[in-house]
Amino acid sequence: MRWSAMIVAMVCVAADWPERVAFTPLSVAEESRRAALAQYGMARRLALREQLPEAAKRYESVVRADGTAVAPSRELVRVYIDLGRDAAALRMAKHVVEREPADAETAHTLGKLLYEAKRYREAATVLTAAIGSAQLNARQTKALAIRKDAARASDAATDWPTATTAWQSVIAYLEVQQNALQKQGFSTNELDRERAEAYEKLGRSQRERKQFDEAIRSYQQAHELYADAKRANDAAGAARLDWNLSELHAAAGGNAMSLAALTRYLARKPLSPAPYERLAELLRTTGRAVVPTLRALSLEQPDNAAIQWVLLAERSREIGTFDNAHAMWLELAATTNDPAFFRLLVQSYAKAEQPAQLLAVADTLFPTKDDAEKKPVDVPAKTVERQQAFATAFLAETGFATSLLRAVKASPVDPHSPQVWDLLMAVADRSGNANDAEAALRAAAKQGDRQAGMRSFLRLYRFLYRQRKWQAILSLRGDPVLANRIPAKSWNYFLASPYAELGLAAQAEAAIQDAETEFRFDAIRERAQVLGILGKYAAMRKICDEMLLEFTAPEQVQSVRYLRSDAYNGLKQFDKAEQELRGILDEDPDDVLALNNLGYNLADQNRKLDEAEQCIRRAIELDRDERARAGEANLEHAAYLDSLGWVLLRRGKLAEAREWLEKAAIMPEGSTDPTVWDHLGDVAMRQGDKPRAKTAWANAATRYIGTQQGRHLGRMDEAKRKLKLAE
Repeated sequence: MRWSAMIVAMVCVAADWPERVAFTPLSVAEESRRAALAQYGMARRLALREQLPEAAKRYESVVRADGTAVAPSRELVRVYIDLGRDAAALRMAKHVVEREPADAETAHTLGKLLYEAKRYREAATVLTAAIGSAQLNARQTKALAIRKDAARASDAATDWPTATTAWQSVIAYLEVQQNALQKQGFSTNELDRERAEAYEKLGRSQRERKQFDEAIRSYQQAHELYADAKRANDAAGAARLDWNLSELHAAAGGNAMSLAALTRYLARKPLSPAPYERLAELLRTTGRAVVPTLRALSLEQPDNAAIQWVLLAERSREIGTFDNAHAMWLELAATTNDPAFFRLLVQSYAKAEQPAQLLAVADTLFPTKDDAEKKPVDVPAKTVERQQAFATAFLAETGFATSLLRAVKASPVDPHSPQVWDLLMAVADRSGNANDAEAALRAAAKQGDRQAGMRSFLRLYRFLYRQRKWQAILSLRGDPVLANRIPAKSWNYFLASPYAELGLAAQAEAAIQDAETEFRFDAIRERAQVLGILGKYAAMRKICDEMLLEFTAPEQVQSVRYLRSDAYNGLKQFDKAEQELRGILDEDPDDVLALNNLGYNLADQNRKLDEAEQCIRRAIELDRDERARAGEANLEHAAYLDSLGWVLLRRGKLAEAREWLEKAAIMPEGSTDPTVWDHLGDVAMRQGDKPRAKTAWANAATRYIGTQQGRHLGRMDEAKRKLKLAE
């Protein structure tokens, strides 16, 4: 008898139980439930020990085992936030709220995540719905916070009717719940301040709706609450109401009343430039002297930097004084990191048409080329803030892009740092100045020493590659200046893909076999890509298989799996291609590229179209959130919009498909993409719009020339056949 059986027998005898006890095996569902509970308990322990990545994996396994369980999903939201995985946190919070609409705490978290992603209308909707949760009945402080955040989200969305209602709701809640809020820690003064701020915000929304009488009453209510002598600390709030009234009267056309209210506000010596900018504008509007008035104020308040900035901006307007102003701007730019200052600076240079001088300012704020080549050091936080403030202001002046790029081209040397070039390329993208950007990059690539020239060449190469100018890239080697700056085998690395795109298979394969780069992974990956461009998908897949054996870092594996999916697609092994992408999504359900590629491939095969659309919309949403958090002006990528247009076309949603494709076609990276134009022609033709179809297909046929898509996939010939149908 085994030891376990003997022990059971002994226990049964001792307890006077029958030796044989009936055993009922657990059901599969019960076993899964118990296993999930065990994983959940382990996940909580790991989270308490701050072993967050491991906790996340445990929670994820529980959620996969039982998608209806809300508790582990709720815990995952907190873990994802602590890990900085905002996209995953947002997705999981949405899942929790869908399962438990009454979960006000998670709804509040979801609303804040949406707000941070600049999805203000969605945030307002989620937060407004949370207000009715029964969980808030005894939590008046939390209920007030949610109400205020809902109102702020409507403000940010510029949904002024909803904002008006929301702030009125906040005011009413403060009145009704005053006693309960005091029991939860609010003092009388704090509640009055809350009411004053709500009335002020209400006045703003009413002003935006041009409800001027109502706005004045709201501002006056706020003013009374702020100005009570017993609350001296609220004097700043009362003064701000004069500022709001000044803005309100100006919007209503009452410049004299606006100036009177502004004068009362200025008596408190504000430190922001906005009031002095408004003063300058009102003085100009009413025919009064601007510079003398500002100069007098600056003498009265020599330590008020804001007045100095606005005075300098006004002096920059005067003819013949910009050189002096430039010297002062440079001096001030080295001492402040205030975004308002840099906004004034960039606007002043743009209005005075002084691009070279503005670039000189940029060069003082960012490392020079020589500094950039030295060993990296920690950059002080204030310096980073100063650079970010300048960059934000610089990128906002898209109308000045042409002048800036032409100033760079005309410069006999390239003194600019990589950061300044990044800013120039970003502003070129936003303004659609591709030709001027290319000319500036070509000029810079021929300047400076060999090392500097290499950096400039890489910028030019990436720009031309994105523009799909393959022949232009090949011609770079014929330039005697550039040819001598780059080693021959490095040229092979850069030229292999353009050769392949142009169908020059022998040259492409010879170049990539003899190419050199600093990193082995990059070299092998480029070889696989070149084979894919040439349509040699079996060889491409073989290289991918070999890479997965050699390179095991997660980001390398992910990169290779994208390539292997493309190889399987080329081999028409669609199930394996889909498996690769789903494998990536198993590891990270928020992988934007995998979501887009899976959705596009399913649409291309005309199957699982509902899932395809969901994947692509998710990719666009995640990409937009990430761009919003990064502060980018352009929140969408043309390739993802094209994917959505394509699946909508497949689903017969022609009007919506065309809307997305038209949008993609005017974006910098979309205007050069033949696939975007091809799809746009398809949807226009389906709608019976032959002229638009003809234009789109003509653009597609032109852009397919010299590309692997147009060549071995036959899309150029197909586009030409379509053109005949549109005649």
